Amino acid sequence: MRKATILKLILAKNPLLAARRLIKTERVIAKAIQGNEFASCALPLRLQIEVTDRCNFACMMCARQTAKIYNQDITYATFHKLIGQLRPLYVTLNGSGEPLLNQDIHAMLRLCRARQITTAMPTNMLLMDGLTAQRILETPPNYLTFSLHATTPELFHCITSSTGFQACLKNFEDLLLKIDRRKLVLRILCTLQSANLNHYRQMFALIKKWGLLHNVVLAAVFNYGPYTKQVIPGKQQLKETIADLDDELAKCQESDKKAFLNIWRQELLNLEYRPDTETSAPCLIPWYSTFIKANGDVMPCCYITSEEFVMGNIYSSSFAQIWNGKKYREFRIKITEDRLGLKTCKSCWNDNAAVVKRYTFLTLGKTNWKI
Repeated sequence: MRKATILKLILAKNPLLAARRLIKTERVIAKAIQGNEFASCALPLRLQIEVTDRCNFACMMCARQTAKIYNQDITYATFHKLIGQLRPLYVTLNGSGEPLLNQDIHAMLRLCRARQITTAMPTNMLLMDGLTAQRILETPPNYLTFSLHATTPELFHCITSSTGFQACLKNFEDLLLKIDRRKLVLRILCTLQSANLNHYRQMFALIKKWGLLHNVVLAAVFNYGPYTKQVIPGKQQLKETIADLDDELAKCQESDKKAFLNIWRQELLNLEYRPDTETSAPCLIPWYSTFIKANGDVMPCCYITSEEFVMGNIYSSSFAQIWNGKKYREFRIKITEDRLGLKTCKSCWNDNAAVVKRYTFLTLGKTNWKI
């Protein structure tokens, strides 16, 4: 997590709450820096929860293409219980489904805001109309992300199998007129893949019109397995698109457009080199965060989709039992000692080496990480 984000999570309005959060953060981060098989008994700082695995889109790059789908929702009662047990500082309400399909989403957001828990939620915006938008605006997440991967109806349908392009844009633009920017930060997420690599001009024009150039998240498509071959661009396509971008950059006079194009270019470079990249760098996620699926399965993170990495299920064990149970401890040992032996983890870009070096003072210089 970014330093600024951590400070926001800790410095609550209530001094007693701030003190408790500071203690929890120190305990969680210290265990992560040490690389201990046991994580902090204070439980994770961040909870990512798949409030539903139902979706009204069928995005071609999504993990749900091969994941086992249960068509389930997390109930408010279950969510309330988890918040009480974990006392997280940050909650991300997403997974492989569309969060607005869960009818309890408004109550979940209301609970988190009442407890001063920072929340983030993505949506494809198709359901963000009328009463739904009104209720979201009454108790919004702190960060609301519009997942937008296309700039034309044809490309939108190709990527999402939905004909709702115009409806999504209208809902978003209506929301823009009503939001209170002091309560809600809007972000745009675009996953770069073979179908949309060269749509940087159109995407820039849309985002500039909305005044959100500083709130863009570009993400290179993640390789979830054989099915993603159709969405991961080949070397030649990447080479040609980067060359086109370089030509565009050479002619560009607008500083904001140049900045946007450079971010796009960097993600293309990430796509170009990622297939050949393996890392053994520290990853602190299994110590400070957890991912709970709609069926209750607990996973180390949302990019690990194989059922062999299910750490337990919240409907058969308490989260505290799972958090430092045998499977979670074995996974932490594996990622500390042999990340290259974990197929998904070795090709993931998460690298926390600098964080480990910066905060080893928390463990008096002791760490199991090889840095």
